Amino acid sequence: MFGMGKGFGRRHGGKGRRKNCRRNCQGVFFLTDAEVGNKYIILNNPDIKTMEMGIYRGGIITVHKNEEDNPNIVVGVGDSRFIIPRELAGRIHIK
Repeated sequence: MFGMGKGFGRRHGGKGRRKNCRRNCQGVFFLTDAEVGNKYIILNNPDIKTMEMGIYRGGIITVHKNEEDNPNIVVGVGDSRFIIPRELAGRIHIK
């Protein structure tokens, strides 16, 4: 679409696709896989509401609580802390 040619969009599996990122991208994983106490760089965030809170691409995020049996993850951005649902955190790519 818009003159980019075949193979560049999500429909054709081009550069916009990150479905297999866990296997193909070194050091890139989802926020649900992050370890507590570590700082990460946000690579992709598809949710507009969390971007408005400060969780945007290129930002630094610190994981404060990430338990598999808990439905939420607690993260810090700057001096603020946020509770993010695990389902949404599974779509945020970090490095």
